[in-house]
Amino acid sequence: RADLCQPVCAEPGCVLGIVGRPVILPCVSSVLLTGNFSIEWRKDDKVVFKTAWETNENLGTWSIDPATIPTNAAL
Repeated sequence: RADLCQPVCAEPGCVLGIVGRPVILPCVSSVLLTGNFSIEWRKDDKVVFKTAWETNENLGTWSIDPATIPTNAAL
């Protein structure tokens, strides 16, 4: 039923991804070419991880769970 589907990625330039699954980003995007972008992981409506970049510099990373990815994790 179409009325059960909620738009999860309504903002322009938003790419929906699932944890543990590969994500394909647009090859040509003015946002990616400028070096200014951010990444957010959400669980339901709550942001659980966010990072922001500007001109190849990480402006900061915020997480409600300080867990890390194991070094031997499959890429």
